[in-house]
Amino acid sequence: MKSSIRLAWHIFKKDVRLLWPFILGTAGVQFALAGVQYMFDRGNVPDAETLSHLYDLLVPATLLSAGFLIAMAVHQDTIPGVRQDWLVRPVKRRDLVLAKLLFVLVMVHGPILLADTFQALVNGFSLGQSLSSSATRGLLLLGFVSLPVLAFASLTQNMTQAVIGGVIVFVTSAVSIQLQAGLAHSPTASTGLVWISLCSTTVVLLVGATIIFTVQYFRRKTVLSRWLAVCVFVLAYLMRFTPWDLAFRLQQRLSAVPGAGRSIVAAYEPSLGKFRLPEGMDRNAAVSRGAGMRDEASTVYVPIHVIGLPDHAVLNADQSRVRLLAADDKVLYTGAADDLLIRKDGQQEPAHFTIGSRSVGFVREIDNTDLSVPQNSDAWIYQGIAFPRSLYGHIKSQTLRLQIDYSLTLFQGNSYAIAALGGNQVLPGLGRCTTKMDDDGDDVDLHCIQAGSSASCASAYLEHMPSGQRNPTVFSCHPFYAPFLVQFAPDGMSRHEAGIRFHDFSGLARYPVDAAQLPHSRVVIRVYQAQDHFTRQLVIPGIRLSDWESIQHDQVADNRK
Repeated sequence: MKSSIRLAWHIFKKDVRLLWPFILGTAGVQFALAGVQYMFDRGNVPDAETLSHLYDLLVPATLLSAGFLIAMAVHQDTIPGVRQDWLVRPVKRRDLVLAKLLFVLVMVHGPILLADTFQALVNGFSLGQSLSSSATRGLLLLGFVSLPVLAFASLTQNMTQAVIGGVIVFVTSAVSIQLQAGLAHSPTASTGLVWISLCSTTVVLLVGATIIFTVQYFRRKTVLSRWLAVCVFVLAYLMRFTPWDLAFRLQQRLSAVPGAGRSIVAAYEPSLGKFRLPEGMDRNAAVSRGAGMRDEASTVYVPIHVIGLPDHAVLNADQSRVRLLAADDKVLYTGAADDLLIRKDGQQEPAHFTIGSRSVGFVREIDNTDLSVPQNSDAWIYQGIAFPRSLYGHIKSQTLRLQIDYSLTLFQGNSYAIAALGGNQVLPGLGRCTTKMDDDGDDVDLHCIQAGSSASCASAYLEHMPSGQRNPTVFSCHPFYAPFLVQFAPDGMSRHEAGIRFHDFSGLARYPVDAAQLPHSRVVIRVYQAQDHFTRQLVIPGIRLSDWESIQHDQVADNRK
């Protein structure tokens, strides 16, 4: 065993002596990216536009240079063919595998780990936090990039073959993704569960790469290994289509507080009346929907009463699946409803909710303060459902059965405060946060950086401490439920930025807390963490879709007259 380790060490040193310029170049690119990112984090950017272009080049360069370096190390002792020097000596296959793995870990991932750790340390995080976040990113890169590249390079005789093969894989992947976008939709795409598909892909690549380079290095079956590579590629691609129900059940098992959403139910509430379109929107307008269009004329808004929503909570519908059935139970339509996000600030304030669709490309804030309903733990909302116009015209006046299956996530959190100007402190869930006035003089810039993963939902508002006056709340929520940071570049840290308005140059809006009051003001931040993932079903046994078409502002005015 000692002799094997010694021989592997000698092969490793040989590769380092031959490739040291490329090793330094790859490490240099990684540290250059860390330096540029540090300048952005500190706001010390003399020429932001130029530096931004450099940053955009360095991010892919770090991954590409690492891939090329791994391939070059493998090609120092190529596997295909019968004229390799290591076969003549001979060198045991185990020693060669150990040497190449050692090269990847030390010469490729070593600089990445050092750059990421240094980046976290200079931002004020402890050595333990810094190493943990850096190691997490390193393990993801190892499974998703480094080991697959090592296995792929072992199938080729030289760099030319590796580059041609890489181009073929890239083009095939790009074409497949484009075809998939037009023919089938990844169930977890653009949701907080996308990390499950991504990690499944990483596991498939890791296991597949291990099998391939084991077959190559110990059996030298190049043709078999290439077919295995094709199978691994196809299987990794199919992981994009992880079934929603399977992914959500897994996410439910990872709930931080199982049962926290047990009291939340949704009920049909026709007494709420019709949905009023935001001012300026036309009922007959078509809204851009990616490559197609969404017809507002064939969109209905079903009034729903959400019961049992806790104070200081956010309820997110990760998926809303609609089934429309005729009287004879024939399925007339299946599809997705609009995205739904409800935020409850407190018992004395109304629930705010947003409806819209990522695929539609617009979001509408609905103010329900004019509704004649009590403001308690309940919320009254409209669920938007867009139907194909060709179908809607035939069924809108029929009495139908509507079923909506919700996959929901409940967020709850705590509030923290930081000085409005010159603040610098660590906030749980967001990391180290700083505040300053922006260059335009109308916003307070809030910037937070965390070693590892951070909260994906938060709200903030300006409060004048002597008077208690506060400005409108800024709310941001991009749900992401991974228990660790899933990020391949630029480093192992997550960042959040927000602009909190205190002045309107147009003069159309006036804020209770203005620039003169900022020295005695603070930013109050509420950080929301996912507590529970659960499902609910809403069934409306008899509904006419035409009853829930939206109305416009001018129609409301006419009715009041």
